[in-house]
Amino acid sequence: MGLNELADLWEWQFDFGRPGAVIELDFPINEITTSEQPKRVCAAVRVLNRAVKGSKPNDPADAERILEWKEELVAELAIRVCSEILEGVDDRGFEHESHEEHWLYSCICDEILELFQRLGEGDALFRTKLRRNGALKGVQAYHAIGGGHTTEAVLEMLQQR
Repeated sequence: MGLNELADLWEWQFDFGRPGAVIELDFPINEITTSEQPKRVCAAVRVLNRAVKGSKPNDPADAERILEWKEELVAELAIRVCSEILEGVDDRGFEHESHEEHWLYSCICDEILELFQRLGEGDALFRTKLRRNGALKGVQAYHAIGGGHTTEAVLEMLQQR
């Protein structure tokens, strides 16, 4: 199964994190923090991205769910792990050219950048939590190697107080 098919399957099972979904938030968080397969890490970040994108910030239930996700992503170290992936210091070595699926590294990083942008947009408190969990350092390091098409926008967002 390819990356897109896997992400689509998990997205359908996650169902925007609604009650009664087949998989809950701990599943993509676990994939992000522990999976040795870059395809699974990328698919997990993509599922969260799509769920945040598909949420309605003016809907109290969606807003509360996203707030809970933000707290859990920090508490379960998913934000820190994503930052380490961007920085190139994650123990799994997805960034190494010798990794058999090295080509997925840029896909993972683009998904992480997009997730950081979506979660931090309009939320000064969460931007502070992102910075405290290494997001600014990770984005700066990824930007320094010329990675990502949105690194500048994410850097600007993270530098806002």
